[in-house]
Amino acid sequence: MKSTIVSAIESDLLFRPGQSLHAQYYAIITLNQTILSGKEEDVSKKLLDIYFSLFAKLLAKPDPKKEDDVIKINQKGEIQGGGGPAGKAARRKAASKEKATAVEDDLREKMLSAVLTGVNRAVPYTNTSDESFEKHLDTLFQITHSSNFNTSIQALMLIQQLHGTHQSAVDRYYRTLYESLLDPRLLTSSKQALYLNLLFKSLRSDLNIQRVKAFTKRLLQVLSMHQPSFACGALYMLRELEGIFPTLTPFIDDPEANESDEEEEIFHD
Repeated sequence: MKSTIVSAIESDLLFRPGQSLHAQYYAIITLNQTILSGKEEDVSKKLLDIYFSLFAKLLAKPDPKKEDDVIKINQKGEIQGGGGPAGKAARRKAASKEKATAVEDDLREKMLSAVLTGVNRAVPYTNTSDESFEKHLDTLFQITHSSNFNTSIQALMLIQQLHGTHQSAVDRYYRTLYESLLDPRLLTSSKQALYLNLLFKSLRSDLNIQRVKAFTKRLLQVLSMHQPSFACGALYMLRELEGIFPTLTPFIDDPEANESDEEEEIFHD
């Protein structure tokens, strides 16, 4: 019965053409509250397929509507607008459009959060060693490299929840996360707090101390390029990690030894 209901929600609410975001949001909420068990692996797998499809759909860049590029002719045969200042109606239309865009973006963020919740609940009851799961991971890694930085963070958050159950993706995940530390888009991202939270969770659960040290050194090297708020958050995070990995203390408290400074200067005529 669960499988039938899930299929009906998928076809009638989630992927039906012209469906509103509100309807899709409440459909996702319904799905991620589904009670699962180890005897219903087919239902869990079906839910995961839906979640991954939704995740890729929500993070895909919408096709830009080039309404503004179309030349409009008024009743007098003149070009509408003409490059002059916008009138009251045009300003009201622009304000209304901006407000609608903000509401839609907020709703998309909620939908992404609901999808992540659903994935987190479905993964323990699903066999993640099949080929379809590999394809889902490949799609997520492609999103981290091809989308805007805020989108990449969302994709990395989903991979972070999954790589623990799929060891082949662990090294690939940490390599992608390490590369993101030097991404110039991080400097102006509005998701810096979310990024630091992801970084902390990833390093805290990493069993490779050498990799944690490499992350710590890279992070300390790039802090001088960031705003004080990000630098303070990063340093606080490193102090928390120091309680878990005591060997990080020299990286934070002691300057790096430079062999050239210890050598005596010798001048020759």
